[in-house]
Amino acid sequence: MRLAIRWATYLEFNPGKSVTWECSYCQDKGLQKERNCDGILDGQCPQHGTILFEDLEENDVTGKLKCPECHRPVKMKFSLRLGKKYWIWRCPLQDIDYRTLYFIKLVNWSESLHQTPSGRSILNESNLFFEIRDVVLQEQQIARKELEELNPKRDQHARKSVQGSRPPRMRPPSLPRRR
Repeated sequence: MRLAIRWATYLEFNPGKSVTWECSYCQDKGLQKERNCDGILDGQCPQHGTILFEDLEENDVTGKLKCPECHRPVKMKFSLRLGKKYWIWRCPLQDIDYRTLYFIKLVNWSESLHQTPSGRSILNESNLFFEIRDVVLQEQQIARKELEELNPKRDQHARKSVQGSRPPRMRPPSLPRRR
């Protein structure tokens, strides 16, 4: 579920990217090997060669994978960072559960319309919905915070376009003097 929430948040921060993450797009552009669509997760260590994914260790600071022998970073066929240290090593569409995506869309829809999915009052909604809602909103908040820390330029741009801010004062063009 965490991957699906982070993936949805990643696409929210990178508008226009959702089209480039469809299987038909990869097939048309020949990107299956580059994006590791076959899902081979073994890493390549410069000193020790191929190392099985199960044997690789994770760096606590960066989240990248390292060789268990020499503790140097290994080269993976594909890597995509979501947030500070959450990495995906193959096409994310292979790991995302579509049932989870449905729950994320349901919570986002409910939040944007300020209405429960069943249309009932809040007191008559199921407890399961509120448990799912809490998990989704908490993970979205964590993912947004991490993505904003990684991309501070976007945050500065958002501050400049705050409602109520005025553009610089424009002077009217100078008119020629009458004589």
